[in-house]
Amino acid sequence: MNSAIEKFVFAHDRYLSLEDSRTSCISPAQREHMHIEIMKAYLEVQYRAR
Repeated sequence: MNSAIEKFVFAHDRYLSLEDSRTSCISPAQREHMHIEIMKAYLEVQYRAR
């Protein structure tokens, strides 16, 4: 598979994994940290999609 496609798929899988685990956060600090990580993963997916 093309390297760019592999990076996109990896970034997308990471985003989905973070989104799925978001609901298991207990404290507000955990939710904030998870939200930041989800947004970073989302931006990486958007970057790789180009």
